[in-house]
Amino acid sequence: MSAVHKGRLFHGVKHMLPELVVRSAQGSYVSTECGKKLLDFTTGIGVANLGHSHKGVVEAVRKAAGEIVHAQQNIMRHRPMLDLIDRLADLPAAKRAGLDSWFFWNSGSEAVEASIKLARQATGKPNIIVANLGYHGRTFGTMGLTTSGTIYRSGFMAPSSGVFVAPFPYIINGPYGPDYEYWDNSTKQKISECSYWGYASADLAARDTARCLDTIALMLRTQTAPSETAAILLEPVQGEGGYVPCPPGFLKGLKDICKQNGMLLIVDEVQTGFGRTGSMFATDWLDRGEVQPDVLVMAKGIANGFPLSAIATRSDLSVKQPPGSMGGTYGANAVSCAAALAVLDAFETEGVLEGMPEGERIIRKKLTELDEAVPGVLREVRGKGYMIGVELNTPPGRQPGWAAKEVALTCAERGLLVLSCGPYDTVRLIPPLNASSEELSQGMDIFGSAVTTVTEMAEPEVGS
Repeated sequence: MSAVHKGRLFHGVKHMLPELVVRSAQGSYVSTECGKKLLDFTTGIGVANLGHSHKGVVEAVRKAAGEIVHAQQNIMRHRPMLDLIDRLADLPAAKRAGLDSWFFWNSGSEAVEASIKLARQATGKPNIIVANLGYHGRTFGTMGLTTSGTIYRSGFMAPSSGVFVAPFPYIINGPYGPDYEYWDNSTKQKISECSYWGYASADLAARDTARCLDTIALMLRTQTAPSETAAILLEPVQGEGGYVPCPPGFLKGLKDICKQNGMLLIVDEVQTGFGRTGSMFATDWLDRGEVQPDVLVMAKGIANGFPLSAIATRSDLSVKQPPGSMGGTYGANAVSCAAALAVLDAFETEGVLEGMPEGERIIRKKLTELDEAVPGVLREVRGKGYMIGVELNTPPGRQPGWAAKEVALTCAERGLLVLSCGPYDTVRLIPPLNASSEELSQGMDIFGSAVTTVTEMAEPEVGS
């Protein structure tokens, strides 16, 4: 990218690889103007779940663009939107929870804002409880809900009135431990034996889950009364916060608290939705799929790269909003809705979810081999499906985040795109859901070699 273009782009937009200019992208790869081809394990931060330029999505978009591009949702309805509502309402997560009312917008942040507007109007209460290390956007309305990093809100005077932050059971890093004596006796010692929530035993996970739930119950007695609290908002797997899943019982415990106190449970599945964790939504499998959100938020993979987001709720809640209180110029864009319909077609006809268990096995097998080759470097592996967080031990003398950043840069030099996340040293692996076994193996080999190189970089020189 030229110096002129650098100056014309907002300085506040971070560019991981500013020198790379993408020319095209197909399947699991992106190609740059300088002729470099990179395997993409970022998928636009979990957006291109079906890979780049998926044939069915591209064809649907071309057809839709020739018929109708924009039909503003506050003026008229259009067939792609109505068909999409019918298809989404048929998904198990929506049917189980009785989510029969839908609103569309453009981005995840906007959808989260829509969910807060709904919760406050439906309950008549102002306050929202969020989880520490949660990420819900960086618009003015959502940055006050985001606690995964100060960069998203510092200097903007984020509107935090009415927002209360609860602990999240990120077991290996607190908020209650680890109690190292208990931790050493209660953790699994091999990456291959990790549970989806990480190294901790079920007993230790249950202990920290109970403590977090008890703290939230205490918050309702000491900080924000149930009569003033509209909802609890959280991600079932924290994204920017470090790829940290809800351990068993946490989501159910939150739902119980909401039911007991007349509050709504808003589940932000912007990143976890549309197959990312091996099921259509993470709420399909967390706590055996028994937790029914009052509001489900979705975006990213819903249209495989076209701007579209949605919230789903029950009509007994949405009917409490007066007509005209919700809307947006580009919400439910006809071309984006056509893309989303093609995404649902692909899930039904291409066996996308069916192939993921074998792909996850490949990823975890490669991580096990890496752990054996460079023992003591991998601190924990978390996640399910193709939403895997690999937390590295921060090398002595280095700041948290250094190792993950260096691994990501080294991977890029060797032909693989990955991202870091969270306040520690976590690298997130987000390959396309339909990546081949060969592509997954190749990517994990590059990742392993990068981790080994960075480990050697961090070792103190002899005699120093």
